[in-house]
Amino acid sequence: MRRGPGSKNNFYANGIHQDYTFKAESYYDAVVAFAGKWAGDPWLKNYQKDVILGMKSVCFWRPILMEQPLTHMPLAVLDPNTVKVADCVNT
Repeated sequence: MRRGPGSKNNFYANGIHQDYTFKAESYYDAVVAFAGKWAGDPWLKNYQKDVILGMKSVCFWRPILMEQPLTHMPLAVLDPNTVKVADCVNT
């Protein structure tokens, strides 16, 4: 995937893939590394509730190096109520 100017990876991955772990502990570590314990601790506390059965991740990529408005593959807003379990890809 293209990571910015001068990248040796000059393509965009249009296929199904995921970049993160689906283990809660690893996700917590990533949140803490990015935003700090003030963000990670409340997330972990909520995740550990008995009513939580698991987690799903939805990733969106943003375009980079834009020279004009985006007209191809624009970003979108996702209503989680529209995601069918049958459309999920387990990784």
